[in-house]
Amino acid sequence: MPAEPCPHPEADDNFDGDGMICTTCGETIGRRHGEDGSVSFFDGTARPVRGDRRVREADDATGFNVAPARYNQGDRETIDVLRDEAETEWDRIQGDIELGAIADLSFGDIAFRIHCVLTAKAYEARAGKKGPAEEDLAKARWYRQMADCVTGEGPDPRVYRAGFEPYKRQK
Repeated sequence: MPAEPCPHPEADDNFDGDGMICTTCGETIGRRHGEDGSVSFFDGTARPVRGDRRVREADDATGFNVAPARYNQGDRETIDVLRDEAETEWDRIQGDIELGAIADLSFGDIAFRIHCVLTAKAYEARAGKKGPAEEDLAKARWYRQMADCVTGEGPDPRVYRAGFEPYKRQK
């Protein structure tokens, strides 16, 4: 007896590009359209995407309706300040590479350095707002030292750990 075709009643939101793929049978069953992220199905129906990760409105249940005070720096949210910092750091790295101040870096090194700088900035921004300021500032210093290590501008902050082995890319 042949298996019945999958009717896609509760298809998971598994997208391949803009196509919605049924995780049961693998068939492309719809296309994403519109700013609202809804899906038009090939059977003529449409619905919002279940599990869509985009936030569309204030959500009191998750707490995303208001940024906690510790996530603000003056009149700006820390996330916006961090985006500015990422651009500033990217510009600095590009300038240093062009001037020969630091060796050419891989994309991974650049991304990791920017991650470290942004993490340090985030710890500095929240210092004293969520626990002792000294702990946050110590973590910020550690991440800034790691950022400098990536570009050869300072030692790895883990160098004093017993059994420390320097970073070697794993393939």
